[in-house]
Amino acid sequence: MSSSRARRSSRASAAAFPAEALTFGEVSTGAQNDLQRAADIARRMVKEYGMSQRIVDETGARVRDILTKRDGDLKAIAQRLLEEEVLEGDELHALLGERKTVEEGGRAS
Repeated sequence: MSSSRARRSSRASAAAFPAEALTFGEVSTGAQNDLQRAADIARRMVKEYGMSQRIVDETGARVRDILTKRDGDLKAIAQRLLEEEVLEGDELHALLGERKTVEEGGRAS
């Protein structure tokens, strides 16, 4: 895994824990497992890529900042998941109001 992919993967895994805490006020075991995975990736980033703990901390801060800024989107996604349990990519893009999918040349946010 490249260092940039490790960062993206770490951010994605780390997002579940604060997202659930912000939205529901509690955290599921699934989100706890995601957080553990993010911690494992972070350790590898420090050991294998020589990244400092500061970079790992900045990643966590960035995740929290994004979730806070997109609180409305987060709550809309959570509500839809409570109703449907699964969201496909196009449904997620439509829910977020994104006009283009990755396949159409847009950029996933």
